[in-house]
Amino acid sequence: MKRETAARDGIILGIDVGSVSISVVGLDMHGNLVDHIYALHHGDVRNKLTELTGKYDRDRIRGIASPSGKTHFRSVVKIYDQQVSLMEGVKFLHLDARSILHVGAERFYLIELDGAGNYLQTSHSSSCAAGTGSFLDQQARRLNLKDTSALSNLALQNGAPIPDIAARCSVFAKTDLIHAQQQGYGLKAICASLCKGLADNIADTLF
Repeated sequence: MKRETAARDGIILGIDVGSVSISVVGLDMHGNLVDHIYALHHGDVRNKLTELTGKYDRDRIRGIASPSGKTHFRSVVKIYDQQVSLMEGVKFLHLDARSILHVGAERFYLIELDGAGNYLQTSHSSSCAAGTGSFLDQQARRLNLKDTSALSNLALQNGAPIPDIAARCSVFAKTDLIHAQQQGYGLKAICASLCKGLADNIADTLF
């Protein structure tokens, strides 16, 4: 009975170990999202991964997949190309998207699709982490915020003018950030400037 129940309620895990975080998603056998987990690993990948995957009943797991790139599972887990996975996900969800923007901790890229959802081309940033997700993580720590989500939420609440903060270089950003604080800009305005700088960097690089 237990085996039959496990088969009926089986799940497939997708695990992405990034430069600063781990994402885990659970799908049922029909491809529907069951749950998802996101957490920073702070360099301790093994223990954080054990903690996150320990929340799932092993008897229910029917398969595990991971995207290409940096992965700790290449010898035991099916590896899928990250860009192909994103395009397949868009098709599965019937989003009719013409482009897919992926912003990681170190790099970002834009996948362009035609009207039928077929692949056209990909534009990449350089391998420098400045102006990417890792950049916002660094600035969040400098501002004594919990994480990038806290920084982003404060940015959304801002209604005041924002300072000019360089988003392409962490060293310059630190100097600009201190200068903005000395000028009397509030925390929300500073967060909004950092987020705008990231968006501008992506737009300037890809478009």
